Amino acid sequence: DAGRKAKEAVDKARKKIARVLGAKEREIVFTSSATESNNLAILGIAKAASNKKNKASGIKGHIITTKADHHSVLEPIKQLEKQGFEMTYLPVNKEGLIELKNLENALRPETFLISIIYANNEIGSVQPLKKISKLIKEFKNYRFSSPNSHFPYFHTDAAQAAAYLDINVNNLGVDLMTLSSSKIHGPKGIAALHIRRGTEIE
Repeated sequence: DAGRKAKEAVDKARKKIARVLGAKEREIVFTSSATESNNLAILGIAKAASNKKNKASGIKGHIITTKADHHSVLEPIKQLEKQGFEMTYLPVNKEGLIELKNLENALRPETFLISIIYANNEIGSVQPLKKISKLIKEFKNYRFSSPNSHFPYFHTDAAQAAAYLDINVNNLGVDLMTLSSSKIHGPKGIAALHIRRGTEIE
């Protein structure tokens, strides 16, 4: 009986979160923290991508993030860098925002993931996710004939944004989104990762 009640509570929470995100219930994965969600997104996508690495380039793959992202994003990325993945760390301006031109110039055929924080946890700057996703979509369309045309995926850490900003994943155009319960007055030790259906992750 206790197990059934627990399952009902989890299902109810998943349904509510999916509705807020404009997502499907099966796209919501619960984790123990935003750090775990970020690790799952970055390391999981990297593992899937490395199995389809561009043999012509000789590298495992390429990730783009920002110098101002959260440590729970930067640390797994640094770990992947030691394993042979290539990284681009975009600078931010005095307002803490990336320049879209820098992102456009950083994109390459081997790029499989862009991870950019939504609202900065220290200075509160809000990255233009809609414009970023539009740029990524244009890049994907340009290389549509490529066998890896579904790459790159777009991940955002929205832990600090959930209580204040639009987090509809379709409006923002993101493939993966990290959320934290404690940032929206929920219990500690619970977080979630939205993984858009069709996203290759291990």
